Amino acid sequence: MIPVRIETLRIEGYNRSTVDTFTYFDTDTFHNFAETFKNRPLANDLRDTILFSPVTLLEVFAHLATAWGQTVHDQINGLLNWVNKDHAGVFPRMDDAINTIVFGVPSTDDIYRARLKEDLDVLLNAKLAEVIDVAMARRDEIASLKAIYAGHFQATVNHFRTVPFSDEAFTDFWGQE
Repeated sequence: MIPVRIETLRIEGYNRSTVDTFTYFDTDTFHNFAETFKNRPLANDLRDTILFSPVTLLEVFAHLATAWGQTVHDQINGLLNWVNKDHAGVFPRMDDAINTIVFGVPSTDDIYRARLKEDLDVLLNAKLAEVIDVAMARRDEIASLKAIYAGHFQATVNHFRTVPFSDEAFTDFWGQE
């Protein structure tokens, strides 16, 4: 079994100049990059600069349940050509990042990180047919998350149609969501 160690980018003491040294991809770019490096290695000194977005990883996992799922599975199997398996970086979940930066609440993403690690470990060591059920579950999870966040957005729009908008009012309202 090929284990991958997932580490969340810590945002305590957030420093913009440090973040500029990392590279992260949206889902389309992930697929293009993964296709390019699935059979050839990326220089070792560049591997530690790659961070994964949680949404990108969920979408990639969900893409295993598409008609082109085998291509996605091949791309995932090629991750070890371009990612440091001893330190695969991932951004914190958006709500953890905002809570830490804005409200000073420490991140509590241990379950989230463990789940991403488990998903990657399984995907790197399984055939597509063995993970298709999980891929469909991730696809459904993304659809649910999109619906939830669309609802939050709509609630925010509706709220500020009746209340004067200000930074403080937005922070107060957003913190209640």
